Amino acid sequence: MARLFRFSKAQLYEAYELLLDGCRSIFAHKLRSLLTLTGIVFGVASLVTMFSIVTGIKMMILDDYEQWGLKDTFGFDASSVDSRAAADRASKGLRSPDTDTLLTLASVVEGTELLFGEFIGQARLEPRRYPVVGTGREGLEMRRLAVVAGRSLTHLDLAERAPIAVLGTRAAEELFGNANPLGRQFVLGGERFRTVGVVKAPRLTLIPANFDFLERRVYIPVSTYQVRFTGTKAVQTIMLRAPSYEAVGPTLRDAESKLLQLHRRVRDFEIENNAAEYGEDMEMINGLLLGWNIVLGAIAVISLLIGGIGLFSILQVSVRERVREIGIRKSVGADDADIRREFLAESLTLAALGGVLGILFGSGLCTGAEFIAAAFARDWYIPISPLGSMIGFAFSIAVGIGFGIYPARRAADLDPVAAISQ
Repeated sequence: MARLFRFSKAQLYEAYELLLDGCRSIFAHKLRSLLTLTGIVFGVASLVTMFSIVTGIKMMILDDYEQWGLKDTFGFDASSVDSRAAADRASKGLRSPDTDTLLTLASVVEGTELLFGEFIGQARLEPRRYPVVGTGREGLEMRRLAVVAGRSLTHLDLAERAPIAVLGTRAAEELFGNANPLGRQFVLGGERFRTVGVVKAPRLTLIPANFDFLERRVYIPVSTYQVRFTGTKAVQTIMLRAPSYEAVGPTLRDAESKLLQLHRRVRDFEIENNAAEYGEDMEMINGLLLGWNIVLGAIAVISLLIGGIGLFSILQVSVRERVREIGIRKSVGADDADIRREFLAESLTLAALGGVLGILFGSGLCTGAEFIAAAFARDWYIPISPLGSMIGFAFSIAVGIGFGIYPARRAADLDPVAAISQ
């Protein structure tokens, strides 16, 4: 393989001379060369921009799912069991100790239990009904709720069944107005709680999902919820996280098997596979992005072909202008291959220059789009696609060869005598 790419000094020098000849020809007709380059530049820039935008969209969507925090999670929701035989086995449904046992599985990274309800809450302002969530270990962190003031719920809060709460930003405003809610008390469902933190929901860039409803919730320790509102250890949902999206399947099977064992083979729960929904969404998104690639790629290829036609026309003109020069060169010893190489060198130099300028122009368009998005307070990220740059440059070279062959052969086939006489 190495021998295929081994060149002698003479061959390298010849290639260098051909490159210089091509550059001289380009700079000898600056305006004509610039017009010829336009089509190739726009075609390559279109390819680079298209690949970069599609790559950026995919990365932003993946980042949105990361912020959502559900792509590698699954859960079990409590459900009723009608079977008499199942009831005779005395399964008590989903309970907090189930979470403790499931967290001992090696494949489970983290988990939490959840209880949901609605209660009347009041502090300084008029009473309102608030959605209340009793959450266990790392519950707020698993939902990617960012603490903007104070702190989150801790293991000590759970152990002590502390009467404390973390408020969503909207709940804090409705309860306390413009006052600082930290350390202040309020009544919730007839019970008194103290505010220890305020959380904000994630903000997504592209996915059309709104999590503002999370910011009107009141979050309290699940143990406190059980003691003050339900009086049992029952929970409505157990949410678990796998090490990765790919590991969700086996982790879910392990957890389901363990839960059935704990519940004496009674299936008094339903599976909520967030990771499966993520996979379906990503499959749909990949299909849409592939369609964009095909459509935009076709437009870019058409632009390159138009540039190639312009290159072909200019080379034809160049052959007609240099007929006498070609005849003189052939009469002093230049063979047909020398003439072909000379015109192909000019064609390839033009195409390669167009490819490089197209990559730079496309990169500039991507950077400019980021600045424009930032001016409108949109956090867009459009990375320059190496694949798009390579494909664009390869296409420009292919255009240089494809549209340069015929003019080069036409120049080489000229009769030296007839050429000199013109």
